[in-house]
Amino acid sequence: MTTVSGVESGLLERGARFLHLADDWRSATGRAVRVAIVDSGIDASHPDLAGRVIESVEARVDNKRIVFDPSESGDSAGHGTACAGIIA
Repeated sequence: MTTVSGVESGLLERGARFLHLADDWRSATGRAVRVAIVDSGIDASHPDLAGRVIESVEARVDNKRIVFDPSESGDSAGHGTACAGIIA
């Protein structure tokens, strides 16, 4: 356990021990996992994502309302693709 500028670290490690996550991590494979990313869409043609995107829908604010549009063109801003790349 360390303290930096009065902020205690190690909370994640204590929580993982309390929840006995090590047992789950040993058996987790990551296979058959689906993830939803609510963002600017996803460029499904990106080499790291090709063939792995089921659907791309853009979430945007229009006149103070959140609008969801099917994204035929991919990613309107690039942010959703970046998030998907981190997850992949």
